[in-house]
Amino acid sequence: MHKILLLLTMIFLSVLNSNAVAPKDGDSIEDSLLKVRWDSLNTIKARLTNERNTLISFNKTIKGKLSELSNAKVEAQEGLASLNKDSVAILLLQDSLTDLRKQLDTYTLYIKYAERCAIKYANNKLYYPYDSSVETALDVLSRVKNNPYPQLLDILQSYHSYYSDFVATLDRVQHDKGARAVSAKTSIRSDMMAKIRNDFAKDYFSAVSHTSYCLSPYYKTSNRIHYMDVLVREVYNAIAKYKAGQRDLIFSDYIEFGRLFSIDR
Repeated sequence: MHKILLLLTMIFLSVLNSNAVAPKDGDSIEDSLLKVRWDSLNTIKARLTNERNTLISFNKTIKGKLSELSNAKVEAQEGLASLNKDSVAILLLQDSLTDLRKQLDTYTLYIKYAERCAIKYANNKLYYPYDSSVETALDVLSRVKNNPYPQLLDILQSYHSYYSDFVATLDRVQHDKGARAVSAKTSIRSDMMAKIRNDFAKDYFSAVSHTSYCLSPYYKTSNRIHYMDVLVREVYNAIAKYKAGQRDLIFSDYIEFGRLFSIDR
């Protein structure tokens, strides 16, 4: 529309320039009127020229705006394409995170199962004589991050010292020359033998009861070392039979822990 208006204006001005004739001095009234019309036409021409220039400038402005809009459109399309790519990447990332969560849940279940097995393995050692496997169980248990039984770790850490002290006590009693001299087959008077046995039995009961395990906070509790509890009871029974003259005081079977219950490990 602007181009058509501009074209008509230029044609009109061209016609005016080709047909208009400037009036001369001494012309008649008609000539004077023509002069007035000429001036008017020049004024109109000037105004139309200004309007044409304005239209040309406006047309350039419109073209500039159209160019800016076109560039903005291209940028918007590129941004939309980039956004679509980002959306796809986000969806893929969400899928990856979902898979990772599932894997993490699976690994967490495996870890919890392994920790339960480690705790059971460690607790099982409390039912058997002490050996190197206790240290293995202790090492495995120390790696459990969520151990609901921290006292189990303390017990296993003390097991070796309890064992060593108890065995040393039994060994000392076993090699007591006085106890070995009072054999069930001895020919000394029975009342004297009973007194000697009674005195020795008191000392042995006291020795066993003062071992580190019997003095520990675990003895005869729910957190006890089950094998040690059985062992202490059997030793007490042996001392009681010795006191009653039913047997000689022999602890070799107790010192050799594995032979006490004929355990096949």
